[in-house]
Amino acid sequence: MVTTTVTTSSTVLSSPKAKQAPSITTTVSLNHVFPNSYKDDLAVHSLQVPTDVGHARYLDQSLPYVPVFEEQYGPEVSSSLQTKYYTLTESGQAGIEAATATLHALFVQATEHVLANQESLAPYFHIPAALWPRIQDSWARQYVIKNDTISGRLDFALTDHGIKVYEYNADSASCLMECGYTQDAWSNAAGLGSIGRSNSSTLFTQLTAAWKSKNVQGTLHLLCDNDHEERYHSLYMKATAEAAGIPCVLMVGVQDLHFDSSDGTTILDGQNRPLRNVWKTWAWQTVISQYEARNAGAAATSGAVQVMDVMLHPSVRVFEPLWTVLPSSKAILPILTQLAPDNPYLLRSTFDPADIPLFTGGYVAKPVMGRTGANVSIYNGSGDLISATAGKWVDDTIVYQEIALLPKYEDDCYVQVNTWAIDGEYGGTVLRIDESNIIGLSSGIYPMRVVPDKCLSMAISASSVLPKYLNAVKKDLAVHTLNIARHVGNARYLDASLPFVPTFEAKYGHEVSTAQQSKYYTITEAGQAGVEAATDILHQLFLRATDHVLAHKRELAPYFCIPAGLWPKIQHSWTHQYVSVIHAFDRQAWVYNMHILANKTRFRDGWTLPSPTKA
Repeated sequence: MVTTTVTTSSTVLSSPKAKQAPSITTTVSLNHVFPNSYKDDLAVHSLQVPTDVGHARYLDQSLPYVPVFEEQYGPEVSSSLQTKYYTLTESGQAGIEAATATLHALFVQATEHVLANQESLAPYFHIPAALWPRIQDSWARQYVIKNDTISGRLDFALTDHGIKVYEYNADSASCLMECGYTQDAWSNAAGLGSIGRSNSSTLFTQLTAAWKSKNVQGTLHLLCDNDHEERYHSLYMKATAEAAGIPCVLMVGVQDLHFDSSDGTTILDGQNRPLRNVWKTWAWQTVISQYEARNAGAAATSGAVQVMDVMLHPSVRVFEPLWTVLPSSKAILPILTQLAPDNPYLLRSTFDPADIPLFTGGYVAKPVMGRTGANVSIYNGSGDLISATAGKWVDDTIVYQEIALLPKYEDDCYVQVNTWAIDGEYGGTVLRIDESNIIGLSSGIYPMRVVPDKCLSMAISASSVLPKYLNAVKKDLAVHTLNIARHVGNARYLDASLPFVPTFEAKYGHEVSTAQQSKYYTITEAGQAGVEAATDILHQLFLRATDHVLAHKRELAPYFCIPAGLWPKIQHSWTHQYVSVIHAFDRQAWVYNMHILANKTRFRDGWTLPSPTKA
């Protein structure tokens, strides 16, 4: 195991509009194993649905987001007597959880790199120059000082070589409600509740915890377009924020918004309430398009409030913040390749078509500004076009990405794994299924259950081998007597040329032993394996606890007796000196221990402390 320094050059970012970026020196740690998830960890199963079950209503009508969802998709469990569901192994689940946290941190690190090298990298993002100071300000105020991210979705392929990430939708709510509510409700109604466990049972409570940690002052306005999907996602998010004690108002469209006549700048809703906090389904790309149109002289409706007026207003706090436009852009992908060339989750990406021959297995061409699978072309290793989609970004700058085709399963469908990062932590998984290998707006969603690994179940039922090698017990350690010859005992045994040896000898002497009889200890191989696994796992648990404290520092800080003025420095230290690194550990140890300790290590599941007492 080694740690190496890799120096990479940014010449891969070749564009007539951009200057060559400076070389980047990145220290890449190779002394760890990344937990991973593979194609074979996921399986599809057919399901016969009885007629009475298929026609039953399965969603809770008292929940405000359910009626809107049913308007779009209907109230029944299934219109067909035969359907399907998917399962993922516990080890596969451990892999995607680790990948979600690792990649969220890596995309954030890449965002920081872009902002630190704005002059050379900004041209790749197609963002008006006048908006970059606003992005810098958003990063400073809404990440460095206080992290205003709530949720983001990562798109994965599970390949024979493990997880490969396509992109990070850090500014999207698509599939959020399906992940956090409908897939489990459907599973229970269809009789799958006893098969394995949910992958997203904590999503709602994690979202609520995220809202609590943001210290939102005043009303939260949730803005969406008049679209069924946007409305039910907004109502779902509204419920999580209200559970956090935040008063909320849903705004469908912006036609009821207007400027305050007294100052001409404050934006008011239809009840004349000022907009101070906004969560939105509109992408920041909509704002950029409106901004460019307005600056190009496009006529605006006199006095009408546009989406850009709300989201760029200096007095409005927006979730997700403006800086998330950077990790959401495909322009970030070649930068990730530079920053973490050895990360196994990443697909190599470039702007330079001259680099395409490096992708010997094939490549994907996709536009920087593209969304929902539009204008994507897939080529095999011979350069032949496999498939392509149409769209409006045909003239956009292209990112070329190493190919990693979606896996195809027994149902003859391609499956994309989408995981949610809630406040930077794994929150849940939703699968998107299609007969096409390019996922789009019409791709289907089917439930996924997490089930024990076959080998893990066998090992646990055997009840001897696996636990033995993942723990150490008293009998693994033994003491032994040792007789020492006088000439050996009086000998000097340390290398005096080492700088720390003289100081040690000044305290303890230089001889092997002053007595003729001494002792030593032995530990069994099984015991050694146990303490190694425990060390790695406990290190991770303490780090998770640290992350939990920082996510809930308002409630937990009083227990630590640390001056309030130091907490921003601690938060900054965590962000810059840890957040981009996850030390992974022995995969078998991880799977077994997470299987046994699953509910004990999820701090947000009802974990409480008594009130702090002053000394």
